[in-house]
Amino acid sequence: MSFGEWSKLLRPCIGTVVAAVLGGCSSTFFILPDTPTSLGPGPADYQALVANNLRELKDRTSLGPLEISPLRQTRLAQPGDWFACVRTTVQEQLTHFAFFIREGRVIERRQAVLVDGCAQEQFQPLPEQPRPL
Repeated sequence: MSFGEWSKLLRPCIGTVVAAVLGGCSSTFFILPDTPTSLGPGPADYQALVANNLRELKDRTSLGPLEISPLRQTRLAQPGDWFACVRTTVQEQLTHFAFFIREGRVIERRQAVLVDGCAQEQFQPLPEQPRPL
């Protein structure tokens, strides 16, 4: 067989393999759930975890009264397994922070972004926590 005959036989096979590979990769994106499977109950002491983490902030005294949202499961690109939003004022501007929790500790905190949904949350005052020993 000549090269031309071989290429005629291989083209359909190569095309089928490429279509199967690309189709398989792209189709999984659309079936990913928005939230992970249920993790069970979150840490009951999440308010204390957040309050203790807030003590590490350098400019803690510049924050206004602190309020915290209920604990929620993280979604897609958010770090950790659970998160809570904190609402306060910074230089008289309403500000939201997101605190991400995994395995009973805060693993990350940042100013909240749109995907966190902090602006739509219900808040209650963050209770003062005694300093850990």
